[in-house]
Amino acid sequence: PFMAQNLGAKNPQRAFSGLFLSMRFAVVFQGFIFLMMVPLSIPLAALFSQEETVKNLLWHYLLVVPFSYGFQGIVMMLVSGLNAMHKPLRAFQWSFMRLFVFTLPAAWVGSQVYSIEGLFIGIALGNTLGGLLGYMFALRERKLTLIEQNSAS
Repeated sequence: PFMAQNLGAKNPQRAFSGLFLSMRFAVVFQGFIFLMMVPLSIPLAALFSQEETVKNLLWHYLLVVPFSYGFQGIVMMLVSGLNAMHKPLRAFQWSFMRLFVFTLPAAWVGSQVYSIEGLFIGIALGNTLGGLLGYMFALRERKLTLIEQNSAS
């Protein structure tokens, strides 16, 4: 709503400032959660299973994948922003790419190379790649929107 309201008020700079603030918040907040997760990962894994193999796999998951959730959040914010800009097809494309272009292929390659631990690494790499590319795409959208607004003035 914030972005759409500011775009409707012909204030794209403020709209994009909010978008980028939310993207940075997602990365910083998730980084903080990840740092808290590191010392808690072993006790959390033990809560879910007494089986040593399961505990080790869960522990690996908790050490690798949550790191990338902030980058996944960037794509989610981008999708929301694109919808606010009345670009639902582009929003769908980014949702689709996040899963089917970045995350699943990276997870599959990781699993082929390093088994289950590689799967976790692939998920994290896919989320991170999608987030970084999504951020760069948002920068491009901001630039194009501001150029378009200045041309219309």
